[in-house]
Amino acid sequence: VTMQDIGVRRAAEATVRLDGADFATFERMTIQDWNCANGEDQYRAGIASWGGGRNLTVRQSTLEHRAGGSDVGFGNGIWIKNTGPSAGGGHVIEDNLITGGFDGIGGEPEDVSWGGMNRDTVIRRNTITDCNDDGIQAEGGTQNVTIANNTVRRCLIGIAIAPALTGPLTIVRNVVSEPQPWRGEGPAMFKVGDGSVGEVRIYHNSFFAGSQAADGLKQTNTGVQNLHLLNNAIFASRYVIETMSHTGSMTADYDALQTSDGDRFVKWNDSRYHPLSAFQGAGEEAHGIGPSNFGWDGALRPLVGSPLIDKAARIPGVNDGFTGAAPDIGAFEFGSPA
Repeated sequence: VTMQDIGVRRAAEATVRLDGADFATFERMTIQDWNCANGEDQYRAGIASWGGGRNLTVRQSTLEHRAGGSDVGFGNGIWIKNTGPSAGGGHVIEDNLITGGFDGIGGEPEDVSWGGMNRDTVIRRNTITDCNDDGIQAEGGTQNVTIANNTVRRCLIGIAIAPALTGPLTIVRNVVSEPQPWRGEGPAMFKVGDGSVGEVRIYHNSFFAGSQAADGLKQTNTGVQNLHLLNNAIFASRYVIETMSHTGSMTADYDALQTSDGDRFVKWNDSRYHPLSAFQGAGEEAHGIGPSNFGWDGALRPLVGSPLIDKAARIPGVNDGFTGAAPDIGAFEFGSPA
């Protein structure tokens, strides 16, 4: 079933509801005012897929919460409910504008290896703003899931991966900025933890916290491993990286790391490091840099003379098309379009 160029609004719960529907496609939709009854549930969504439906596609659509006179609220923009290992997966969510609600894009259950997106899913080129919780929530099943080229602004968490239970999950060239302490909680670029064991590759992302106290990568509960940071530009206003209990393979290198907090910089497995040279002495960020000014514009693109230029590591298949002597740190190569 394909729906195109349709507007739907003012629903008490979900504005569009699917029940066990496979291969449903929504293109150029305008979806507004979900969860007008103001229930505190994620399934009261702009688009709610129940029952483990496979191969949901949502593209080039506009979803805005607006219910109760506010964009920020409850009910996800897009919510996916999976039901078992052989259900779900194969989703494509791309080129959408999602404003408000709880999570911009998310799913359930969050604590089983087949939950949420499950597998073989691409979330790319979406602009997500003003969410009460996560801009993008990829928790539970994360087998062959890619989150790429998204812009997330004014959400509590940019991208949540607590936990990633399968993998590989690739998070590449996303821009997160201006996180907000909605519901009185601490904002961050990434949320990790909760027994996360799947491989997570965090490459070429950019973050600017702005005036709010916010972490870059933050562990919120115990247990995380197999997470790899490479070529990211993170300008936080609290900890740049904060993990309290990680085990196994955890690496960070070729990142640009800075914070406006004079007392905090990195907490790595519950040990604090300040400045960058102390963290390097602990065996991480051997090629990392810590400039006080990243030299980027309002879209977090490097300007002429930026210290991010030509400082990233080669990743075959990810940054092959670079210009200059080496790839640039962060989401953008110098001179590329936004």
